[in-house]
Amino acid sequence: MGCNSYITGAQGLSCRNSTGGIKNIFIFEDGDTLSITSGASGISAISSTDTTDLYQWKLPRATSNFQEVINASTENGSLFYEATLTFSLLGLSQERQDELRLLAANPAVRLIIEDNSGNYWLMGKANGADVQTSTLSSGSAFADKVGYEVVMLAQEPYGVERFDVADEAAFEALFSGTITLVKA
Repeated sequence: MGCNSYITGAQGLSCRNSTGGIKNIFIFEDGDTLSITSGASGISAISSTDTTDLYQWKLPRATSNFQEVINASTENGSLFYEATLTFSLLGLSQERQDELRLLAANPAVRLIIEDNSGNYWLMGKANGADVQTSTLSSGSAFADKVGYEVVMLAQEPYGVERFDVADEAAFEALFSGTITLVKA
């Protein structure tokens, strides 16, 4: 059986219109009840058969990043995608510690990542994502960071998908019925 994966277009030089970093992450559980509709331009709808909360976590500027690596093995004939999200939360509190403990205990959450260029990406669509490390730091000097750094990982058969939305209002309109967006 042959592969039908041929390049379908040329790639030009992009404009300088991107801004690095992550603005928000949205976390939700129970991906088994989700229905995700994708088209040529990305994800166009998400629904759930159960009541699902989508929790927004706002991130401090210039502290968080997201990357995806394609892992291919010629010898084994395998291919998978590994997405890593590293984010910071400033300040220490028992409430924040408790939320991170719950996040770390869950083996398969789904994440929507909003980057600083206004793009939304779904991480962990098929297998979910989980916490790899979480570091609490009190800092040493007065100007040092006080807070948490969390690293999450998803290993998937396909790469992350972008949402087909033009702005925040269009993103929020994707969720209806049993999905509730809980804003920070």
